[in-house]
Amino acid sequence: MMTEHGPNSDDVRLTFAKSIEGLVTCMIDDKKRKLFQRKECWYQGLSSFICLVHNIMLSDEGRSVMLSYDGLLSFIAQACCWRVNRDDIVNDAMWLKLDASVSAACYDAQGVLDLVLDESEMMSPLNLIASTPLVNNDPKCNVSIIVGFIRMMKQNGTAFLKCIIDNLVVNDKVDGQVIAELIQHGMNDSSSNFSLRMMLVILGLDDDNDDIQMSDSRFAVSIQNGLIDLLAANEAAEQSTLIAEALCEMSMHKKTSNALREKRSEISSVLDTAQSCSTEIVSLIEDSIELGTSSTCCNCLKQFDRGSLYFCSGCNVECYCSLSCQSESWELGHDKACSKDMANHSDYLRCQGVSESDIKRFEVLQNNVMMAGCRIVQQLENTDGKDVVVDFGQCPASTTLVAKDDIKSSRGSKCTFISPVMYSFAKDELVIDKVIAVKDEVQVPQDKGSSCNKLSSFFSRYYGFG
Repeated sequence: MMTEHGPNSDDVRLTFAKSIEGLVTCMIDDKKRKLFQRKECWYQGLSSFICLVHNIMLSDEGRSVMLSYDGLLSFIAQACCWRVNRDDIVNDAMWLKLDASVSAACYDAQGVLDLVLDESEMMSPLNLIASTPLVNNDPKCNVSIIVGFIRMMKQNGTAFLKCIIDNLVVNDKVDGQVIAELIQHGMNDSSSNFSLRMMLVILGLDDDNDDIQMSDSRFAVSIQNGLIDLLAANEAAEQSTLIAEALCEMSMHKKTSNALREKRSEISSVLDTAQSCSTEIVSLIEDSIELGTSSTCCNCLKQFDRGSLYFCSGCNVECYCSLSCQSESWELGHDKACSKDMANHSDYLRCQGVSESDIKRFEVLQNNVMMAGCRIVQQLENTDGKDVVVDFGQCPASTTLVAKDDIKSSRGSKCTFISPVMYSFAKDELVIDKVIAVKDEVQVPQDKGSSCNKLSSFFSRYYGFG
C-alpha cells in the first residue's frame, strides 16, 4: 500500500506514475468506458482512481509524469463539474445506486486540480484547463470548463472554486460565455461581490492586473449579456461605480456604442425599476447611453435618427441632416479639417499597416466623439462668444469655456473634443477641433450654386448606423 509519508514514498509514487498509463487511458474515457465489462465497474472505481492520482501527484516527479498523460488533466477538470453538466453520468449513477461514488469523485477531483495549480509554476496546466471543453469527446460542445466551475458555485460556492475561477480570469482565460455566466451568477447572488470583482479584472479595471487592458469588445459582450442589470442589482457600490465610470469612457467606441444602441430600451427599463442602485451609478449609465447613441447634426446641432444623417465622404467623421448644413460647416472650416486632419489620419494609419477594420473602428470613434461633443455644445445655454473644450476623459464629461484664441473667428466658437483612445495602433488621446456657428448668427448661405456643386461629391456616400 502506498503511504503518504515514508523514506521511499516519492520513489513509490514515481514508480506508480510510470506504471499506470493503461489504467489512466481506461478511466478517463467517460463515454465509451472500454475494457469494462459492466459500466458499474467504472463508477465503482472512480473515487479510488482519482484518490490514487492525487496521492501520486504529491511528489514533483510523480506529478510531472501524470501531467504528461494525454487527457488526464482535462478529465479531472471535467469531473469537478459533473454534477451540474453531466446529467448522463449523474442519472446513471443514481440508477446504479452509486451516486455517492460520483459525488466523492467530484470532490476528490477538486483536490487534484487545487494541488496542480498550487504547486505548478508553469502556465501549461492553466492553459490546458482553460482550453478544456465542458463535455469530453463532444464535438458540438464549445463551452469552456470555466463555465462549469461558475455553475458549480450555485450549488457550492467553495473557496476552491472561487480561487480557480479567479486564477483563470486573472490570467485572461475568458471568452463571451464566461462573461455571460459570471454576470448570470452575479444576478442570482446579488449579495456577493465575487462576480463584480471578476468583471473588474475582465474589463481591465483591476489595478493589480496591468496586463489586461480595457477592451471595446469585452464591454460590448458584457452589455449584451446583462452588465447593466448586474450593476443595477448589486449593492457593491464602489465596484459598480468603477465599472460605470469606465463605461462612460468606452461608450463612444464602435462595439460598445452599438451594444448600447441595441440595448437602449431594455437598459432604460432596468434603470427605471432599479431599487438598490445608487443615483450616481444610474446617472453614469445614462450618460454612457447619451454619449454612445447620440445622433446630432454636426452643424445645426439638432437631434435625428442615425439613419437620417449623411456622412461627409471625405472624412467619414462629420455627419449632417441636409446639404445646407454641410455647406455651412464647410464654410466654417471643415474644408481644412476634412482634407488635412481627419481623412489624412486614416491614410496615415493605412501606411502604418493598420487593418481596414481597425481604421473603421477609429473613424466610428471619431464620429461618435464629434456627435456627442456637438450634443453637449447644443445643451449649453450661452457660450458668450467663447471657445468650448469638452473632455470625455472625465466622468461625466467636463465642459470648459475659454477665451477665443482667434478673434477673427467671430462667426462661431472653436470647439475642442478630447477623448481617451483604447486602441494600441493610435495615440492614447483623440483631439478633434470643430467650429460651430454661434446660435444667433447661424445663417444658411444664400448663393448655393457653386458651393453645392463643389460639395455634392461629398454627399455621394451614405452610411447608416443601426
